[in-house]
Amino acid sequence: MTHFHRLILPLQLVLLTALLSSLACRKEQVTLLTETEALEIIETAMIRQCSGWSLSVSQCAQAVNASSLICGASYDTLWQAGQTDSLYSYQQTNALHWDIKCAPQTPHNAEIMANGTGAFSAPHWNGENQTRTNLVFEGLEPGSMLYTVHGNFIRDGMLTGDQRTAYPDFTCLTFMSTTNLTIRKSDLQITGGVGAASVSAVIGGYSTTLKGSVVFNGDGTATASFNGMSRTFSL
Repeated sequence: MTHFHRLILPLQLVLLTALLSSLACRKEQVTLLTETEALEIIETAMIRQCSGWSLSVSQCAQAVNASSLICGASYDTLWQAGQTDSLYSYQQTNALHWDIKCAPQTPHNAEIMANGTGAFSAPHWNGENQTRTNLVFEGLEPGSMLYTVHGNFIRDGMLTGDQRTAYPDFTCLTFMSTTNLTIRKSDLQITGGVGAASVSAVIGGYSTTLKGSVVFNGDGTATASFNGMSRTFSL
């Protein structure tokens, strides 16, 4: 080994150590999502006041309820709304499409899609986003008192957390899937069901995902849970 190489190798090791130390320090400075933040984000993604999941499900239920149940029929509608109060506000536009499916000649279920764009503001959080809802409504038969609903909801966009001191602005994808969600036909109230939820974010160049669950309590509320922490809120 030449004298030149003996000088270069220690220098390379010093630079590599400094780089790794810098990256480690940078990662420590990035504030990733806490369970409390994930619960707040899920709440904003679900409640009506933030044009969340429950509003989208309500729109879909109203559309199915008002449909002529003709085998093979397809329907489209555009929905626009906004609301402001002392704590919350939203503006939302949704395009809905649904098809009536039969088994074999009797209306059995409705497959419905709702794609939307909007913005919302809530305590601690505000955002601009796109939403995608895919649901199957079973129980179209006249003798059934309930719809049974399966499907998922995605909200994808930018979030700002006004309680965050580091990286308050970040991209976030919130996902909700529901199994055996029941909706009473007479008043379109949710009477039960369970779901899975996740919050995925890119913060300061790092990706993080928290996964949890949702229980629909049958009294107009839902309880979300992440890693042993829970939060109950009105839909």
